[in-house]
Amino acid sequence: SQDAESFMNLTRFCFYDAVSNKAYPIIFYKEEQKTYNAFGITFERLSNLEELSLIRYDLLDGYSFKKEHSNTKKILRYTNHQIEIYADKIKCGNIQFTKDGETLFNIVQKRNHSQILEITIAKWREYGYDIRIDK
Repeated sequence: SQDAESFMNLTRFCFYDAVSNKAYPIIFYKEEQKTYNAFGITFERLSNLEELSLIRYDLLDGYSFKKEHSNTKKILRYTNHQIEIYADKIKCGNIQFTKDGETLFNIVQKRNHSQILEITIAKWREYGYDIRIDK
């Protein structure tokens, strides 16, 4: 179904927390709609996934990683790359998984795309974050 395909498209944008191994869909939809539309991530499809209680989205302010103690570094993984992000507040896009979405994500086969890492790193650098990638 189209909803299944939409969810699978979303999985391509997931980065893993290097410590907790939690997956985060990093999608800056509000600012980069055309880019994400090209990957099959559209407002209509996001709305359908929200109606299915798999995601929630905030197209106004978006979401940020919670600051852990006084640490200003977040370590994420995408495929075989480790990404260190240094900033006081690190934006993580407009979409979050619900509990049901996390559960489904953990059982589906993951897809990756080489351009996604580049797109996401470019966006974080645009925000002025210090990014280090272990290749």
